[in-house]
Amino acid sequence: MLVHNFGRNNFSGSLPRLPIASTRTEDQIVYAFLAGGNKLTGSIRSLFGNCNKVHGMIANVSMNRLAQVSESREITTFVDIGVPLTYEKIVQATGKFSVGNCIGNGGFGATYKAEIAPETLVAVKRLAVSRFQGDQQFYAEVKTLKTMRHPNLVTLIGYHASETEMFLIYNYFSGGNLENFIKERSARAVDWKIIHNIALDIAHALVYLHDQCTPKVLHRDVKPSNILLDDDCNAHVSDFGFSRLLGTSKTHATKVWVWLEHSDMLHQSML
Repeated sequence: MLVHNFGRNNFSGSLPRLPIASTRTEDQIVYAFLAGGNKLTGSIRSLFGNCNKVHGMIANVSMNRLAQVSESREITTFVDIGVPLTYEKIVQATGKFSVGNCIGNGGFGATYKAEIAPETLVAVKRLAVSRFQGDQQFYAEVKTLKTMRHPNLVTLIGYHASETEMFLIYNYFSGGNLENFIKERSARAVDWKIIHNIALDIAHALVYLHDQCTPKVLHRDVKPSNILLDDDCNAHVSDFGFSRLLGTSKTHATKVWVWLEHSDMLHQSML
């Protein structure tokens, strides 16, 4: 395996052609080309003098013009919420991503409450662009959620991605997350029927992800802080940054692991 890492050097211009040793056979060559955080142009295929010798290639060209990242202030939308969504409106509704509108922080970035119009609220999850892992999570979440629709999953309304700003737009849930719900349970009476319904909602979401959607999805980060609640304590699974789209192989074994982990977590949390 040959690794070429040009990442985060602020390079610009066309991609260089990388030589391939003529003594190597076709099945010996696997390339890892890392070039995130530059302003490169050109095609991946033009990197190599003899493409027939390349057996496999791992390419990271995120945040390059090569990856066709938008430099405009365009918002890509998947769901019509009845109100036009613009970059300027999102920035204004979040108070320019002010602390006062921040409703959560995580490894991905911060989430903000935004009132786009009277009685029209959305949640905006903003990525710190300098974080490479977050960049991967961003596109994983877009790929996973853009066409998924289920009453117990968050809805990805749209997103914006440029070299200076990246954020995801979701439906807003005023009930907070399950982690806070558990922490606050001692301060209020909670009907066990509500807890039972929350568990069923989570189970319905996981059944959909594992068995009913195409392709099937492994969430890989199910935990109380990623379960959002509405005013009626209906649960919605969120945060698909670590998710994996599954084929048919090993799906069943992985599914069993997730169910056991989640069941144990919920049981311990509610005791």
